[in-house]
Parts: sequence; C-alpha cells; structure tokens
Amino acid sequence: MIFLLLITFLQIGLVGFGGGYAILPLIQNYCVNSHGWISLDDFVNLVTISQITPGSILLHTATFVGYKVAGLPGALVATLASIVPSVIIIVMLSIIYYRNQGLPFVERLLRYLKPIVIGLVASASVAILVMALFRNALITWDNLSTISVALLLSALLALWRFKLNPILVIVGSGLLSLALYLVGVPL
Repeated sequence: MIFLLLITFLQIGLVGFGGGYAILPLIQNYCVNSHGWISLDDFVNLVTISQITPGSILLHTATFVGYKVAGLPGALVATLASIVPSVIIIVMLSIIYYRNQGLPFVERLLRYLKPIVIGLVASASVAILVMALFRNALITWDNLSTISVALLLSALLALWRFKLNPILVIVGSGLLSLALYLVGVPL
C-alpha cells in the first residue's frame, strides 16, 4: 500500500500543473474513482477544509489519504511524494528561465501558457462549485434549508458586492453558523 501511495502521489505531483483548483479533478480521479481510498463526500469535505487552512490542496489530500490508508508512514510517504516532482521541476525551470530570460521564444511560450492555466483553474473551479455546493450541500432534499441558502447568498453578496475580505466572510459565516446551532436552529 505504501508503494501504491508513493507511485500515485508522484504521478499527481508530476502532472498536476497549475496546482490549486486545477489539480482537483486529478486528485479526485486517483483517490476517489480509481483507488477508492476516500469517498466523494470525504473529498468534498477535504477540499472545504483545505480552503480554510494554510497549505495546498494536494498536500492536505496526500497527508489525509496517506494517513487513512497506511497510518503515519503513509501520510509521510504520500506528502513527500506529492512535493518531490514540483521541487525538481521548479529548480530545473528556474535554471532554464534564468539562463534564457528575454528570448522571444521563452516570452511567447509564457504568453501562450497563461490562458491554458486560467482555463484549467476555471474548469476545476466550476467542477468544485457544482460538486461541493449543489450536489452535496444544497440540492439534497433532506439537507435543503432556507437558512443554508441564505448563508450561501449572504457570503456571495459579501464577497462580490461589498468586496469583503474572504477571511472575514469565512470567520463571520462560521460564527453565525455556530450561533444558530447553539440556539437550536437547524442548518
């Protein structure tokens, strides 16, 4: 199992270009669909927790999945395997870029890569929004409540219209949810 964790997270780390949201479909494919190490609900919860804790989604996933599958040794192996390819690639690219910066070919390549990365991030963001919010949080009839919809819309309004700091929105939403829970309002 340790070897399978090593190979899997080396692969994810090696081909997970763009990081962040762009890597989510790849993580889901390996950890949920292919190996069945975590459920889709666990994956959505992991992404949610990753958004409110420091660090990358890949590191959180590797550590969580590795620990769940093979304990502390699994967590260490999966976490290290997920970052080794990035470290090697960034060192190599830094050396190449430093030696060739200013060349028209390099500038053109970077200009063409930007829209691709933006597309990957947008695609993953939409997938996570649909998966996390609508599939698992709001459109399950037993979980649908006016308060949860109001909280979602209030957070979106605070972020988009009033341009509040996302950290303040997260903390405020958490405190409001806790207060509602303490007074017995079902969410």
